[in-house]
Amino acid sequence: MKQQLETAILSGATKEIKELLKSGNSLSEEELDGILNLARSNGVKLIETLIINRIPQAIDHYSQLEKEELIVGLISELSEKIYASEWNDDIEFELWDWSHSKDMIPEGIRHRVEVEYLMELKKISTTLNLWTIWQNGNHPEAITLMYMSQMKNKKQ
Repeated sequence: MKQQLETAILSGATKEIKELLKSGNSLSEEELDGILNLARSNGVKLIETLIINRIPQAIDHYSQLEKEELIVGLISELSEKIYASEWNDDIEFELWDWSHSKDMIPEGIRHRVEVEYLMELKKISTTLNLWTIWQNGNHPEAITLMYMSQMKNKKQ
C-alpha cells in the first residue's frame, strides 16, 4: 500500500488516496512519517488533510506552527479551486458557512464547490481547533474555532 499511496500523492490523485486509506491497511510509524513528509514536500494541503482525516495519529507529526500553516494553506487552496484566487474576499466566512450547511452555497457557483472538500475542511478544522481569517488587511492568520465563531457572529 505504501508504494501505491506514494504514487497517488505525487500525482495528486485525491480519490485514490481516500480509497487507499480507507482500505483498512495500516502504516507503521516510519511509513506514516515518510508519507507525511512526501505529502508536505508535494505542497498540496488537501492531500495532507486527507491523510490526517483518515489516520488520526498523523496529527502528532505536526507542530503547532505546521497545524496553523495547514489550515491557512487549505483555505487558500479551496479559494483557488472555487474562485481562481489565492484568497478571495471573505472566503474564510463563506467556507465556514458552506461547511456547516451546503444549502448556503450560492446557486451560481455550486458547480465549482466540491462538498466533499468542505467536509474535509470541517473535519480537519475540528481536529486542529483552528480556522483562518484575513487579519490586518495583509495576510491570513490561524485562529481558534471559538474566535472564528465570535467573529462570524459579529459579522452577521
